[in-house]
Amino acid sequence: MHRIFAVAITLLPAALFAAEKPNVIFFIADDVSWNDYGCYGSQTARTPNIDALA
Repeated sequence: MHRIFAVAITLLPAALFAAEKPNVIFFIADDVSWNDYGCYGSQTARTPNIDALA
């Protein structure tokens, strides 16, 4: 436990003062497959906001 805390304290300043932070978005859905989004060719599901991100 002390080792994890020491690593977190060591890496925290680097994360806070990063010059450019990456843009990462995670989609977590319970019952969605790859073909349930409009950007991947679904004819039944309309997902314009997700399509704009893709």
